[in-house]
Amino acid sequence: MLETKRATDPGDVHGTDEELERGDPTRRRKLRCPKCAWEPKETDVWACVCFCVWNTFLTAGVCPACGRQWSDTQCHRCGEWSPHLAWYEDGADDA
Repeated sequence: MLETKRATDPGDVHGTDEELERGDPTRRRKLRCPKCAWEPKETDVWACVCFCVWNTFLTAGVCPACGRQWSDTQCHRCGEWSPHLAWYEDGADDA
């Protein structure tokens, strides 16, 4: 089972180039809801239980305010919850 890294410092949530080259699943930039195929924009935001509002895909599901790791993400279009990592697509099919 894959898990994203829990950040201790909000500046550390993006990972290093070395981590991305080793196969970090969040390095893939194509994002899509696994249930309805909605594609979030960088300006779309989610809210944490601590009331922080941010784009969950910029931090691999880690709240920059409290450090909570969200394993699931809710789609703004269909309202369904899916594993956060299921939103990332390889982009290998993009020609």
